Amino acid sequence: MGAKWRQKNITKKQWNELKIKTLSNVEMILAVLVKNLGTRTEIVACPSEIRPVYFALYSHAVEEYGKFLYLSTLRITKKGKARIEGKIFLDHNEKFKYAKKHMPKSHIEFKTESGKKIKAVWDSRLNIFNTDIDEQNNATDIEDVVKPYYLRMAVNRLFRVVKKEITFIEKQI
Repeated sequence: MGAKWRQKNITKKQWNELKIKTLSNVEMILAVLVKNLGTRTEIVACPSEIRPVYFALYSHAVEEYGKFLYLSTLRITKKGKARIEGKIFLDHNEKFKYAKKHMPKSHIEFKTESGKKIKAVWDSRLNIFNTDIDEQNNATDIEDVVKPYYLRMAVNRLFRVVKKEITFIEKQI
């Protein structure tokens, strides 16, 4: 894991490489999810006990996509550098804010099996694996299981967007 830093100035080449590396990681995660969840036309059975893992992976992809979106807002200075703020680049919640600001609500918020809503954010990604005690003192999960249909659609939509972004950046280099 990298050290905490306040600010970094990187060249235009490094900036483009970082954007591609970030998107490639997102693409890798989403490719695994597409293989295991299926597409709109080729649905793969999704056992409920594994869905929390898929949701956590998707949430991580959303966070990293938020990082890419942040990187995309940067501009090259007259000295040929892009300035990256560590406060945004390294902070999970800041990257989710970028994702939420620029992505459709259907990519961020999902219906669960019980009808509740869950967001692909840092706390949900962690809580999906945690247990709790309900009002009757029974063991329960903190978060409910996401309906596979909604997760499948969001995964596939983001996968298509990411592939287009990679192609666009590669053409610029």
